[in-house]
Amino acid sequence: MLSRKTSLTCFLRSYLLGGAFTPQGMQSLGITHALEPGLAEIYADPEDLLCARQRYIRHFNTHPFGAPFLLGLFLNLEQLIARGVLPAEALSNIKDTAGYTLSAIGDSVFSGTLVPFWVLASACLLLLCPPWGAALFTLCLFAAFQAFRLASFYFALQHGLAALERLRNFNIINWCERLKYCNALLLAGLLWLTADLGHNNFVWEGFCV
Repeated sequence: MLSRKTSLTCFLRSYLLGGAFTPQGMQSLGITHALEPGLAEIYADPEDLLCARQRYIRHFNTHPFGAPFLLGLFLNLEQLIARGVLPAEALSNIKDTAGYTLSAIGDSVFSGTLVPFWVLASACLLLLCPPWGAALFTLCLFAAFQAFRLASFYFALQHGLAALERLRNFNIINWCERLKYCNALLLAGLLWLTADLGHNNFVWEGFCV
């Protein structure tokens, strides 16, 4: 197992995943940089370390909130490769499949569901209570997202491929659909609140824009 310092360093580097974004490799430099401390600890031989780096320097892209999970997964698999339990060739298919899958899930869950939920809930709170209520809600939601990133990283780091199966069993897409119903209710509530305040013209002007 990786040391706590190394695993935490890898996790913190996940926030810099898009810092070296390129049209060709997309997040490849970012994922290689994030994995570097872990790879350096796993592979003592310089040639093995170079081969490990080359597995990630190729094209890679995923959703920012799925990146910590994949980092933990890759570090777990690299330890298996180093011990000879898993062939290095198997990592390429796993990396591409998991990366694209979490990218699609992330777009649906975060961009398509949770961001609208935050916007609608914050707007309702601003109409119902002082501004600090919406600010507190935003801070709590932000903290929950960061806790999710950290938990998903260590979950995948500990369980490896089994984490993918458990992730599938969570039925995230189904929960996402349920939350969209909540968004619809929040939108209805927002329309009712603005109409009650006599601001319904502002709402429809916003829709037209």
